[in-house]
Amino acid sequence: MPPVQVFLVRHGETNENVQGIVQGQLDTQLNDAGREQARLVGNFLKQVQFHRAFTSDLQRASDTAKEIIKQQPHELRLTLDKGLRERALGDMEGAPPGSRWNREVPKNAEPSVAFLTRCVQWWNSAIVPFAKIPSSKLPGVEMLNILVVSHGAYIGTLIRSGLVSLGYDGRAVCKGKRLWNTSISIVMIEDGGKAGEIHYYAEIPHLLEPAADGPANADEVETAEEGGGKTAAVTQDGPQIVLGMYVSARAALSGQ
Repeated sequence: MPPVQVFLVRHGETNENVQGIVQGQLDTQLNDAGREQARLVGNFLKQVQFHRAFTSDLQRASDTAKEIIKQQPHELRLTLDKGLRERALGDMEGAPPGSRWNREVPKNAEPSVAFLTRCVQWWNSAIVPFAKIPSSKLPGVEMLNILVVSHGAYIGTLIRSGLVSLGYDGRAVCKGKRLWNTSISIVMIEDGGKAGEIHYYAEIPHLLEPAADGPANADEVETAEEGGGKTAAVTQDGPQIVLGMYVSARAALSGQ
C-alpha cells in the first residue's frame, strides 16, 4: 500500500473575511484577492500530481478547488462534499464584529463536539480508505496525493483536535499558527491508515508575509489555541506588492 499524502487547503479570501463577518455555512463568494490567492496556490500546487480531489460545496471553497484543478497538467475528478462544510453557526452567521454573537455561541449552532465528530467521521470514511488500497491496484504510484479544500475552523478542528486525538504525530507543527486564506496543511497516512503524521500546517509558500494586523478567522469559535502575529513563508521573489491582507510573491514578479 503506497503512503497517502493529503493536502488540505483553506479557501481564498472573501469580503466577509476582510470585514470580520461570521460566515459559517453562508454561501459567500471569493473577492478579487481571494481569486488571485486561488490562482497562486493552484500555480504552486501544479507541481503535485493529485489523484483525487474533494471540496466543500460552498462556493468560496469549490471555486478555490476548481482554480487549483484548472492548473493541474492532467484531468482530475472533483467531488463536492457537504461533509466538508464549515461549522454551522446558526444565528451567529452573518454577524458583524462587535455583535453579541462574537461573545457567545447561539443555541442553534452546531455543537463543538458534534462538529469535531463530523470532521473525524469524514476523514475516516473519505480519506483513510485510500491508505488501504493495495499497491497492485495502483501500478506506478509511489505516493497517493489527495487534495482537500475546506474552511478555516474545519481544517483547524480536524487536524489540531481530530487527528491529534487519533494519535497522529506532529502536534507541535500546529502550535502558534493561524490558518490564513489558501494556506496549505499536509498530512501523511501510512500503514493502511494505522499511522499518520502532520507534516505541515497553515503554510503559505505561494505567498509572502501576511499583515501582522490582518483579521482573524471569525468562524473559529471554541477551537484549539490560535496563534497571532506574523506568519512568514520563505521566498526569493523580489519586491512586495500588497494583495488583500497578504503580500503576493507572484504579483511582485509580474509587476501587478
